[in-house]
Amino acid sequence: MLKILRIGFLLLCFIPRLQAQPLLTGGDWIGRIGGTLQLGSPVNRAGLVLSFGYQSDQGEALLEWRGYYNFSTFGPSQKGLEQHLQAAVHVGFGPPLSSGERLFAPQYAYLPRHYAFGYVAHWYLDQQQTAQWSGSFALKTGRLRIALENDAFAFGKPHDRFRTGAWSIAYQQGFNTWELQNLLWHGEKRCPGACNVRDTDYPCRFGYRRFDACLYGQYSHGILKARWHRRFPYHQSTQVGLGLDAEQIRNFFQNRLVPHLWFFPKSWNKARNPHYLMLDAEGMPYLALPGQLIRPVRWVWELGWNGEGGY
Repeated sequence: MLKILRIGFLLLCFIPRLQAQPLLTGGDWIGRIGGTLQLGSPVNRAGLVLSFGYQSDQGEALLEWRGYYNFSTFGPSQKGLEQHLQAAVHVGFGPPLSSGERLFAPQYAYLPRHYAFGYVAHWYLDQQQTAQWSGSFALKTGRLRIALENDAFAFGKPHDRFRTGAWSIAYQQGFNTWELQNLLWHGEKRCPGACNVRDTDYPCRFGYRRFDACLYGQYSHGILKARWHRRFPYHQSTQVGLGLDAEQIRNFFQNRLVPHLWFFPKSWNKARNPHYLMLDAEGMPYLALPGQLIRPVRWVWELGWNGEGGY
């Protein structure tokens, strides 16, 4: 808790001129302060966002701090404080492209050039023991934007837990952005009770890993939702989203599409990553046992203010 307060205090010291106004722009130096609110399922939270950085038509460097109080969130849905610190660098090239009002969002490359790419470092701090580093890559071509986040892109050794992977595809037209977003979340997979099971009748290419005895091992999310963003003056924005949270979605993206590389011959995949099982209706690993049912699909929805990101 003390570490969280210190980080917030230091960021406030860096941008004292933002205290009286929602946005101050001097040349290419930009900043933002605003409230942030997200209502919906599974996340309900309210807080503050502080951003500043340097921006030109060919590049930008941004730093953003978000502090929330969560009324419900991913996983066990505990109440408590959470912080998200992002540092981003984006580079643009190609012919100029008027993109309308820029969305002040470190995870997206909003530059007035036809092409852009960048990297974002994420640091999550919370009170429910899911603090972690993550990283993301951003790509822009024309009005289309793609963002990929994974803890494997962070500095240091990836742990593949909690906020384990996300992607989004967005299209901007003027003050509006339409986005398709996928978020994956599951519990800790390393603990004394976790194990790999290679010899199994369950249809998985290289066996599976069982970690339901680990921290939050009986919780997971596989979210796929459509979102609409509308930008307003002073780099403020609103969001509306609707989608599904299903174990089948997480299973497709986390197990079948990338780690197991089903579209390649088995001999080409040297990693032999174990399968992360879907969960049943009781939060236990789904092994297609008699009478066992996959966790029911749940609706997810979102009404937000200044909630441009994912996790």
